[in-house]
Amino acid sequence: QNGKFGVVNKSSGKQIIPAIYDEIGDYYYGVILVRKNDKWGAFFDTGQLISEPKYKSVGVFWSE
Repeated sequence: QNGKFGVVNKSSGKQIIPAIYDEIGDYYYGVILVRKNDKWGAFFDTGQLISEPKYKSVGVFWSE
């Protein structure tokens, strides 16, 4: 949409992340990464914001 990207829930058709981002990054264990103006942020796959895009780079880690 207007050269921007968002995320729509495939089952419900509901938009969970608005189409205002330059890139939708990887999806890991319920977390969706987003890029805007060369900064990265993250959402839960429910659409709840974790962090506004403010980081130069982001990654996901976990412990076993």
